[in-house]
Amino acid sequence: MLEARLTTLFGCIATLATALAPGLEVAYSLERATQGIAISPDGRKFLSQRYSTQFPPQAVELLSDNTTALTTFVNIDGARIGPDGCYWLVDGGSTGLNGSTKFVGMNSSTNTVDSIYYLDDIKASDSGIDDVRFGASGDMAYLSDTANALLVLNLTTGNGVRVLFL
Repeated sequence: MLEARLTTLFGCIATLATALAPGLEVAYSLERATQGIAISPDGRKFLSQRYSTQFPPQAVELLSDNTTALTTFVNIDGARIGPDGCYWLVDGGSTGLNGSTKFVGMNSSTNTVDSIYYLDDIKASDSGIDDVRFGASGDMAYLSDTANALLVLNLTTGNGVRVLFL
C-alpha cells in the first residue's frame, strides 16, 4: 500500500516539475525507486533498484527502446562504472549468511561477470558495505564500511584490508 502511494507521489512530482520548468521533460520513468546511476564509456545506462516489498534488488540497464534489462541480486548497496569500463556492484548479501557480501564486476562489453570478490573476511561482522570508489590506476577499490571504516581492495591480487576503524 505504501509503495503504491509513493509511486503515485513520485509520478505527481515528475509531472509538476515538468509543468513548472519549461523545457524540462521526463526522460525515463520507472515504477521503483532507484540509485547508483552509472553510464559506461560506450553510453550504456545502468542503475540499481533496492529491495521493495514486491521485488528483489535488481541491476537495471535502460535500453534505447525505453525497456529495461534486469539482473537480480541479493542486496545492492552501491554501483559504479570502474576505470576498466566494468559495471561494479556492491552486493551486501544476506544478514547472518557468511560469504554473501561481495563486490561484483560485470563486463559491459561481453555482458558477463568478470570478477567476484568476497568481502566477509575483511569486513566487520556487524558492518555493511555500501559504496565504492576506485584509485586513479584502476587497480584499487575503496569500499565504505558502515562500521566506521574503509575496505581497501587490490583488484589485481584480490587482497584487502579494513582501515580507519575506531
